[in-house]
Amino acid sequence: MRFAFQVLAVGLFTVLPAPAQTSGQAQMASDRIHQQVIEIYGQAQPYLDLPIKKVQHQIDDLDGLKIDDDQTGLSSLLQRMGESVSAQLPRIPNLVAREDIALEEESMQVQSRGRLAATSSQMVLKAERRYEFVILRKPSDDLQIFEESRKEMGTSKDPILPPQATGFSGLWILFTPGILEEQRFRYLGTQKIHGRQAAVIAFAQVPERVKIPGLIRSVDGDVPMLHQGIVWVDEETSRILRIRTDLLTPLPQISTTRLTSTVEYSEIHLPRLEERLWLPRRVELLWTMNAHNGGEIHRYSNYRLYKANVRIITDPIGTAPIDDAP
Repeated sequence: MRFAFQVLAVGLFTVLPAPAQTSGQAQMASDRIHQQVIEIYGQAQPYLDLPIKKVQHQIDDLDGLKIDDDQTGLSSLLQRMGESVSAQLPRIPNLVAREDIALEEESMQVQSRGRLAATSSQMVLKAERRYEFVILRKPSDDLQIFEESRKEMGTSKDPILPPQATGFSGLWILFTPGILEEQRFRYLGTQKIHGRQAAVIAFAQVPERVKIPGLIRSVDGDVPMLHQGIVWVDEETSRILRIRTDLLTPLPQISTTRLTSTVEYSEIHLPRLEERLWLPRRVELLWTMNAHNGGEIHRYSNYRLYKANVRIITDPIGTAPIDDAP
């Protein structure tokens, strides 16, 4: 099955193009998607509601978690996190970076022990690619949206699919004040991340509250996507160190039982820019579709300011210059 997904704006996997519509058509489309969301996710049981020890057992990323189920400081923690994200977003300029992507696929391994043989599955490297990765700011009325694109550096003769994911620079918009209201949260405790003490919070989108759900696009059709996840927040700075997202519930409609992304952030110092920015440095993506596992690992380095190449072309009449900006 060929599929594509994207993290855009409020952490959405694949956003459909928006054709011109009347207000009535737009409302009908919105109502139809909202009804799908309720039908698919209305009975979802997020891991946020499990006992914390079961959540820790289910999610490897929580190894080393010091459990604390006291929720009294959660509201204040969410407020500080939202303020930190809101302060960072306007300061991020147009950027370009190097992106190294490793594509993985499932491989069955046979291990022999005397007369016995056992089969196990492992994720193995399928191919590696290097890209020029561009992040452009797209201001809107309510959100700071980032538009991402990539261009392969060099050439490759390997007949493989292109990378399936982009948009991770904007994932933390999930935790801006307006979007926080669409989710439920639970404080899990503390954990060391990159040598920093982090508060660990589970979250889950609430179907009835989500205004613009994500969409997973596949050859079998488009399915609304809601997610749950874990966020690790630096206790000292309130900056986000890591975000993990998972499907809120399996999606048999497109034979998808898992879609997990884990984004690691770090401080970046750009040449000729005094500010230090907080940007993705590594992303791991894992999926299970049609009982087959796949994955991608994205690594980002050499962030720098983006400069568009502009050529000045004179029109045929010679009356005015034309900006030709690729």
